[in-house]
Amino acid sequence: MPLFEYTAKNAQTGQIMKGQREAQSQDDVVRYIRNNRMILVNIREAPKTDRKSVV
Repeated sequence: MPLFEYTAKNAQTGQIMKGQREAQSQDDVVRYIRNNRMILVNIREAPKTDRKSVV
């Protein structure tokens, strides 16, 4: 599953937050951000080298 990096602004406090989310598509990440009352600033698929393996 692709890993996406995003920057979003909290709609209530205005705080800028950065995060990563694994999802089927970019639209799924946008939906997650909106459902958590954030405003999307930037989103991109993380380069494969940025992905951390889980053992």
